[in-house]
Amino acid sequence: ALYVFLKEIVHRLENKGYGEVILDEICELIVGGQQGAQGQSEDVKMVMYDIPEHLEYPVVINTLKSHNRVGAKLWEASLFIVEVCFHLRSHIYQKKLLELGTGVGNSGLLIAAHKAIKPSQLTLTDFAPEVLQNLQYNIDRSKQQRERKFNLGTDSSSFTKVNSAVYLDWTLADTMDVTGELSNVDVVL
Repeated sequence: ALYVFLKEIVHRLENKGYGEVILDEICELIVGGQQGAQGQSEDVKMVMYDIPEHLEYPVVINTLKSHNRVGAKLWEASLFIVEVCFHLRSHIYQKKLLELGTGVGNSGLLIAAHKAIKPSQLTLTDFAPEVLQNLQYNIDRSKQQRERKFNLGTDSSSFTKVNSAVYLDWTLADTMDVTGELSNVDVVL
């Protein structure tokens, strides 16, 4: 009930032109309270995408405000990547995707949750330890959202398999021994 109430308030404020600032403030208050209660850092910003006509389940993304690396923030271009993948979905459907420099995982996790794109597998990569830790947290949160919505337990075979956050410094790719999840992909983002 609280979620629906807050969503309606945010929707009304956005329609009046207050935009993302209000949503950020509300999310910061909610997440800040939850983070403080769990003893974690209060420098986390949460963004939730719940678009029933496009996503099979909500996607929750945490960014790190105090972490001054490009991989810890939300890039608007990540939504453009999702849009491009939607338009090219016939080339992505049931394919194995590898995303380079995933950062917080926004584009990859939205692609995994999208009703029409449906890759069979998605490997999300980055190289900074703090970014990988936050990315794994976001992957786990999205899996929890999916399981909660569909009461899946451990059976999630009909959904895109999202691998754990994988270390990859793509500037050194020519010298790396690329095996496993990184070696067998159809599409690189």
